[in-house]
Amino acid sequence: MINSNKRSFLFKIIYFISGFFSSLIAIKIEKNSNASNKKILNEKEVLTLNLSEIPQIPWNNFEASIHVLETFNFAVHGKLFLNSNLDNEIVIFKKIHYINNFINITLNENIYFHNNRNVNAYDIEFSLYRYLLNNKNDTTLSILQNIVGVENRSYQNIKYILIDHINYPSNYILGIKVIDKYNLIFELKHNNLNFLEQISDSKLPIVPIEELKENYIEWKKFPVGFGKYKMIDADFKNHEFILEKVQYEKYKPKYIKFLFSSNHNSDINILFSETNNINYKHIIFKDIYANAGFLYNYQTELGQNENFRTAISLAIDRNKIASKALFNEIIPEDQMLPEQEPFKKYRSETPIQHKDIQKARDLLSLVPSHLWQNKIFEVPTFCDTKDINSLSYMQEIKKQLAEIGIHINFLETNIKYDKFKKNDKNILWFTGFSFSHRNPLKNFAYFKRGSYFSYEYPKDPQYELLYQKSYHDIHNSIENIKKLSQYFTEKNLMTIIYNHCITASINTKKIAYIGKQKNGIQFQVSEIKFHI
Repeated sequence: MINSNKRSFLFKIIYFISGFFSSLIAIKIEKNSNASNKKILNEKEVLTLNLSEIPQIPWNNFEASIHVLETFNFAVHGKLFLNSNLDNEIVIFKKIHYINNFINITLNENIYFHNNRNVNAYDIEFSLYRYLLNNKNDTTLSILQNIVGVENRSYQNIKYILIDHINYPSNYILGIKVIDKYNLIFELKHNNLNFLEQISDSKLPIVPIEELKENYIEWKKFPVGFGKYKMIDADFKNHEFILEKVQYEKYKPKYIKFLFSSNHNSDINILFSETNNINYKHIIFKDIYANAGFLYNYQTELGQNENFRTAISLAIDRNKIASKALFNEIIPEDQMLPEQEPFKKYRSETPIQHKDIQKARDLLSLVPSHLWQNKIFEVPTFCDTKDINSLSYMQEIKKQLAEIGIHINFLETNIKYDKFKKNDKNILWFTGFSFSHRNPLKNFAYFKRGSYFSYEYPKDPQYELLYQKSYHDIHNSIENIKKLSQYFTEKNLMTIIYNHCITASINTKKIAYIGKQKNGIQFQVSEIKFHI
């Protein structure tokens, strides 16, 4: 997939997650725009933004990389809640009042979708659980897990409410209570100050129900939101998507063209920073975007073998791999949580693992030889680049594992491969989890029962116990999550190799100011200013 889900490798690769994770179950995308009459644009008013070498539909919740979803959805769909210092952004929640496990919300009454219809509380309720109504259990359950009634939701609970000639399915999750058009209440199982940030996830954009097909997933034409940019055209063959500014602002791009191309000559190239053009400036966003490493298929005998997993981890020289990064955007890591705020305090205090070839070989000798000797393991990947085996740090990973007799070949990304399938023969999957939210348990949740994954974690009662204790005992959450983090690392449930930051190249001849960008995960195009 860093999928959020699902799904840089140097200056190009990105994972999902999160996440994730970023990409998830494949769906059919409406492709009715190629026959449209294309609008002729003034190139001086257009910002071209290249997001990936891998072609994607930027609103495809099940396949797109998380940074693609975040960037597109912030521009088009706006935000429920914004925990940042950005100015003049369109945010629905006007007043927020916490009472024990209840959150009372009053909406801004002056927010309108791009179809000129006022946004109301029933739109919020519907948008949060529309994927569950269609039995699409991607990451929605993990995002909404703290709401009362989410586990025992039932179609029998649904009451259809007619508001402004629109029929809404309401009352599906009992802990989401709509009071009137502009007021609603969330009832939580546990007090959680990060809850509003969690439900503002890019995988749950606020949408007008009347613009969707009957399955509540596919759009009748294009996505419709309430953000500063509206979708006006798409070329699905060439994967070009055009947005137009809803209200004119001086020096701001009137149009945004999202591209997915191996040509790195756009005005902004996210993750693609290698350029000899003197008009381009290279930047690295300081915050960690995602981690990267091996997930194991626990259906297989090798995946279940702790000696095999630990041998792989001990064979890795994480510092040497990170040194292959062109811009120092890769940071050695072996834990799920990065050594960066707000996650640092939740990390295990165990120092990062060092390479130990002899111990790795000793452990591997305990693994039945017919399972791994004289084999080449094909390893699926989820990233945003092509020709992955040509990258120097990926070559280094292959070289280091070969020293202990583990031979691998990285496969090119298939965005529909978002998890191990039933009876999947693959042992390893190289991917990662993003850090688009402040919730330290978000990525650990992928490794517990009932997550989107099925075969990426073992049946481990101790892990389940540590996770539940971390989740429920909020008064001791720091120490509990530290123990969870230590157990995750010691058992090598996933072999994490590094963290990475997002890089970008900027055409400074055209762009004067990129704004208050935080980490590149959600590149906020509304902040961009052109030269006078």
